Amino acid sequence: MVAQTRLRASQIAAHMALGMAQGDRQMVPEARAWRDEWNRNNPATPIQLNMSGVLYRVRAMRQDALLRTQQTAPKAISQAVRRELSQVRQ
Repeated sequence: MVAQTRLRASQIAAHMALGMAQGDRQMVPEARAWRDEWNRNNPATPIQLNMSGVLYRVRAMRQDALLRTQQTAPKAISQAVRRELSQVRQ
């Protein structure tokens, strides 16, 4: 049950973050409604959304692919990745 709760909480947070990132005003209340429905149906395992985690997802969604690649590169190859990506941008 714990895994199912975590999965559903992650799905709801992703939906809310996507709505915030895309500026879709209907997705955020929809995600809150999903959370409220879950909490009504499963009072023993309520879901609480961490807004700082949702905002972290929003910032990540708004980054371009090259910047995400650069930031997630291992330290051992980060300089080489930066050089390669700077050439791609030009």
